[in-house]
Amino acid sequence: EDVELIMFSRQMYTISKSGIPLVKGLRGLAASLRNYTFQQALNDIVERLETGVELSTAMRSHPKIFNNLFVSMV
Repeated sequence: EDVELIMFSRQMYTISKSGIPLVKGLRGLAASLRNYTFQQALNDIVERLETGVELSTAMRSHPKIFNNLFVSMV
């Protein structure tokens, strides 16, 4: 899963720099993932963002994917 987290980080950088809305970018990213667990986590994060939860808080709900250091950097 480390490789996926690295790829996710690169793609998030691209999304943030391109001006694509975060929710839209994350949805597209989730749809492109092959790892079902990671995909489900991203879909859950998108749902939480849509209810007004901050990205770091939403990520914190998935500690097996996003550890404390990663969440703190966000």
